[in-house]
Amino acid sequence: MICLFWLAMCGKLSCPQTQQMVSIANAYSKKGIKMKDKYVEGKVKSSIDEKISEVVRKAKDAELGGMPMLTAIQNEAGDIYRVITVDGLCAYLALVQGIAKLGLTDLHADNLNPGKYDSLFVFKQ
Repeated sequence: MICLFWLAMCGKLSCPQTQQMVSIANAYSKKGIKMKDKYVEGKVKSSIDEKISEVVRKAKDAELGGMPMLTAIQNEAGDIYRVITVDGLCAYLALVQGIAKLGLTDLHADNLNPGKYDSLFVFKQ
């Protein structure tokens, strides 16, 4: 059921029932939180921060509603310098897949109970 909902929310499945789910989710999204992109004060930005920002802009377009999901990104020194909160699974998947394509590793990829962050991206050691 969750997979069907995700497909509907991402526009990959279309029928009257899924259109109704998308309409409900869009209405919720207008009330819910929108993407928050925060830099941690005093931390140095990553050398690929501009590329990460491009991924963030694309993920924002995929935001259709849902639960807030947090992604943290470490710089090359190993400090968390950026925290991004997206609204829903579609935006989260777009964000984490895009960041992974840049060569960063999600330490929480296989963790079902990651704690504070749903994803924590680090540079490969």
